[in-house]
Amino acid sequence: MQLAGILCAFCKQNVLVESDATWCARCGTVLHCECLARASEVCPACQRTYDRPEAHFMLSQQCPECFRPNNPPQAQCASCAARTRWDTRAAYDDYLAHMKDTSRVCVLRGIAKLAGGALCLLALVTTFLVSRRPGILGSFLFLLGFITLTVDGFVSLIRSRRIARFR
Repeated sequence: MQLAGILCAFCKQNVLVESDATWCARCGTVLHCECLARASEVCPACQRTYDRPEAHFMLSQQCPECFRPNNPPQAQCASCAARTRWDTRAAYDDYLAHMKDTSRVCVLRGIAKLAGGALCLLALVTTFLVSRRPGILGSFLFLLGFITLTVDGFVSLIRSRRIARFR
């Protein structure tokens, strides 16, 4: 949760530095750590004992960017510094749903690219069968399109599998 710039519920002053503040996981109220300590750890909004957000954090098993294992579990990937922590289970579940949707889009892109590659191959074969003297440039472009689209299609399908297995 972004805390800098939000008013503290106790002192009504802006949070200047992220590390100086926290929030109540029960109600989402932003609080300066010092103000919370002075109030005996009672949230001013929900009037209950402060619920530490750390108890609700969800850490992914792998990095969503480079797919390296997040072991030992950390808030950021040790390799690429991507976020591997979510504030709540609901936020993590939303991100998982987003990753599933992204995986489906990658599958569709991969299939479309493979279909485009097949069309380029068909056009190349047709050019050689129909024309007595096929043009070098046209043949080269069809061949280049076939190779490029086919490789990109397979890469998209492989990437979609990696994304779908994100946890």
